[in-house]
Amino acid sequence: YVAPCSPANCFIDGECVEPGAYRLESPCELCVPAVSVSLWTTTDGEICDDGDPCTEEGRCQEGRCIGTPVNCDDGLPCTENRCDSSTGECLAEASAEGESCDDGDPCTQGATCVEGSCASGAPIECEDDNPCTASACEEGVGCVHPPADGLTCEDGDLCTGGAGVPPASVRAAS
Repeated sequence: YVAPCSPANCFIDGECVEPGAYRLESPCELCVPAVSVSLWTTTDGEICDDGDPCTEEGRCQEGRCIGTPVNCDDGLPCTENRCDSSTGECLAEASAEGESCDDGDPCTQGATCVEGSCASGAPIECEDDNPCTASACEEGVGCVHPPADGLTCEDGDLCTGGAGVPPASVRAAS
């Protein structure tokens, strides 16, 4: 028997392969005679290029090059973002008219896309029907219900004298 290749080479798929040579179809498999002379050795964890312009930071995983999708999000609520698979360029197209969006204002609701921009929604109702609070919508926060200072209010509790404050007789007994 005459070996088809030198002992320093791999013999894979009927061909002699030089040590360190990568498989043509995969940047994640190579000839490593110290590991196997008859099978491709995977290079898991190594950096690679998967050939897809819409991925980056490719890493070998189980003999395949897997890239992370390019983030094309432009941060605008009324655009549809994608990567052009032929160029790798990020593209943004206006969302459908009337599509709901977040205008970033916690004091509004029902914002919609108009000509590629998010049009502010209608003000939200923050009233909690508690006469002892001053209900309001605070910019950047949303509905708040702080105590209504200085107002006499009826809380419906006989133990507080109906005004949210215990009667003098209860306060004296404490």
